[in-house]
Amino acid sequence: MFKLSKESKITFICLLTVPLIWIVLNHFGLLDFLEYKSVDLRFKARGNVSHREQPFADERVKVEENKTVPRIPKVIYVNFDSDTLSMDEVGERPWNRGFFRDVGKILLEEGKARVVAYDFIFSPKSTSSMAPERNVYVSDSAIAELVGQYPHQVVLASAFTNVQTPFLKNEFVDFLAGPPNLNEGYDSTKMGFRYPESPTYPIFSYGNEKYLGINAPITIAPNKVDGMQRIVPVWFPGGGKAHAYNIMGGKMAKLGLEGIDLNQSRSPTLVEDGDRLKLVWKDSNNTLVDTQPNSMPLVRHRHFFHFGVEALMAYYGVDEKSVEISEGHKNIVIRSRDGETLVDSSLIEEQGMEINWFSNWKDEAEAEKLYSQAKEFYNQEKFVEYVSLGPRVIRLFLQRVEGIDLPGDDSELVGVLKSLGLKEKHLGTANAMIKAADGEVAAEKADFCSYGLSTGYP
Repeated sequence: MFKLSKESKITFICLLTVPLIWIVLNHFGLLDFLEYKSVDLRFKARGNVSHREQPFADERVKVEENKTVPRIPKVIYVNFDSDTLSMDEVGERPWNRGFFRDVGKILLEEGKARVVAYDFIFSPKSTSSMAPERNVYVSDSAIAELVGQYPHQVVLASAFTNVQTPFLKNEFVDFLAGPPNLNEGYDSTKMGFRYPESPTYPIFSYGNEKYLGINAPITIAPNKVDGMQRIVPVWFPGGGKAHAYNIMGGKMAKLGLEGIDLNQSRSPTLVEDGDRLKLVWKDSNNTLVDTQPNSMPLVRHRHFFHFGVEALMAYYGVDEKSVEISEGHKNIVIRSRDGETLVDSSLIEEQGMEINWFSNWKDEAEAEKLYSQAKEFYNQEKFVEYVSLGPRVIRLFLQRVEGIDLPGDDSELVGVLKSLGLKEKHLGTANAMIKAADGEVAAEKADFCSYGLSTGYP
């Protein structure tokens, strides 16, 4: 019989213990946790890398009307922060959506943005039940106006929140709103199509046989190991009847607000007539209600693409026909109008892409640091220190605007601000600050206290 020495037995037991410990650590997710943290540390050590540092960033891609755009877009994040909330134009919650329309128009028309994407979910569930119905309709119509004017350039957020809006769970239908995750066993052929919590009519609509409104989910589940968002689903299976019921149900609910006479002798309803969903009068042999839209395709064959993917598609001027999910859901490919491959990315668990949102989006730039310091000085009524930072803050922010040459003299900065369309009260604040910084007036007596940095302007 084979016998081990005492030393060999100890060695054998130690070697056996290692895989057992490994199995236990793996079972409780500790190995994954350590792997994620090591990745975090490596990225933090590397630092921020601009998405436009690729050598092909400025290659030209053909879009509509023979125009061209850089292959990698420039992305600007417009923050809806506490300073914005203090503006009279925003109002109380539910926030005036006319404000968001106006900001979008400024970015598209004056800022020459290719795309404006709102990561607010303008759904019926986002408005208070205390708000008058007509006020909500007028507010929604403001966003609808922007979508109608720029149908291919405005992206609107939605989310698979498990929250069903009134038009997707009622006497007609019951469409679930949970995330259709393939790695969790979702199968549309057995479970039916899901539909996210989304805007409805009038923001989304249908006219001239075209869909109005780009529906872009922002759903990202936290990682089960450390609770952080590490994999973003870039697409979700989509299709079915839900989009038609979302729009036409919203339309039916707004008929009275749009001047349609509703009385006890007749009431509207939705009927499926062949391949169309129609808005008709009850017991009238399917007589269409005299409004638009009153009929649209019952089924829409279109997947949902993540908010960022939809924004990129809009930037390139392409639609869902230019996006391909490969067999077996291994890759997502986006092609230009000419058929050139612009994006070819592998997918994790059939839908996802790895991201790294473990830290701040970017290191705080000098402008933001000085801006925060100046606000603090203003709140503490340290006006000398406040005005001393003003011209530098203004200059740093203006350096981000393309196509302008900054003057050497700070006193000429107000003219640059005026050329950008700032309001008179903000120009007055800037002028008073610059004069106080130059010593022309005492900081304590400068006429900027009525506005200050609390307006959100330097």
